[in-house]
Amino acid sequence: FLLAIGGALAWFTATPAGFASLWPLLERASSGQLKVGRSHGTLWHGFVLEDIRWQTPQQRLALSRLQLAWSPQRLWQRQLQIEQLHLGVLRYHSSKPSDGRPPQAPAHLRLPLEVAIDSLRLDALQLGDAPPLLNALDAGYHYRQQQHALVLRRLDSPWGRMHASVAL
Repeated sequence: FLLAIGGALAWFTATPAGFASLWPLLERASSGQLKVGRSHGTLWHGFVLEDIRWQTPQQRLALSRLQLAWSPQRLWQRQLQIEQLHLGVLRYHSSKPSDGRPPQAPAHLRLPLEVAIDSLRLDALQLGDAPPLLNALDAGYHYRQQQHALVLRRLDSPWGRMHASVAL
């Protein structure tokens, strides 16, 4: 039994055919809330997902494309190493009414492992039916020894183009 489970996990995560077969199963498991149009690649060697949708009665999230290139073997050293995370156009719509309370800052920003995202790109962010809020995000992020560092190489918005570096 355990051998069968291990074989199925290996097939779903390490082969392109298995990885592509995983998404319809997840759609059924989520009662249709999660849908992925197409997938290429594998979990262990990088992948591309296209036309990703998550929908609940009060929220809709649509992402045109997600591309991930990472080094999963680094997890054994408690490091999350992502060479490239490229998100296409992200659209979010919520019909959930606001409770009127301002957002609260988290009690702490500690993470359980080191994180390095060398290239984080987002083509556009659109909230509701409004024009895109953000365009052409290009950034990098690193977390090590309780220190967060964000380098914003480019961010285009309706208010102009920005560049920044932030460390916490």
